[in-house]
Amino acid sequence: MGDSLEEDFLIEEEYRVVSADKKRKPELNNNKKKSNNGPIVIKKAKKTNVFTRPNTAEKQSEFFNQALKAAYKGISSLELVEFSCTDKHFYTKILENKDINSLVDVVKEGIRASNVAREIRENSEARIAKLFAKHIKIEEQVRFLKAFDYDVGVGTPARIRKLAEIGAIDFSKVELILLDCHQDTKTMTIMSLDDTRLVISELWKNTLLPLAQNNKLKLLLF
Repeated sequence: MGDSLEEDFLIEEEYRVVSADKKRKPELNNNKKKSNNGPIVIKKAKKTNVFTRPNTAEKQSEFFNQALKAAYKGISSLELVEFSCTDKHFYTKILENKDINSLVDVVKEGIRASNVAREIRENSEARIAKLFAKHIKIEEQVRFLKAFDYDVGVGTPARIRKLAEIGAIDFSKVELILLDCHQDTKTMTIMSLDDTRLVISELWKNTLLPLAQNNKLKLLLF
């Protein structure tokens, strides 16, 4: 018969017996949780589409042509070539007062247009043409455009197209069309939203392209 253990004998930790109900349960990863049916469900992080402005004329023209193709769904490559743009149609210099005498800033919606117009007014002496529908009737805009020259026009695609259709805007006096690609809370921009992209594409095809081809007007994605 073996010797009996002394009362103060200590069992080393690695040999200590642990009862089944006291065994430590493995911790689950914070990104995992059990569903009601048992299997482990892994929650994936949401993807966000962040717009990165093309920083060269070549990349801007490529981006704009892709937008034209998306706007005119089902169009053939031969048809698209007739009104597609080139890198010569884009302006990539840093915007300075001495560089541009007249520009039109095209923004996605009226609230954004109102905010941009206010910011320009507070930080410069430029004469601003408000080319959006928020609290402004089109008749008022027509009278203003006939009576005054302006340094900066700020407007939405639909209202600008309407003013162009009735001959109220003389784009031959405009040197730059600035396409404001500000992202909204759903990460949409003026060039990714179907409605605004189509209007801009129609405005380009029907009105702006001939001026751009004669080097009288350029575009800038901003």
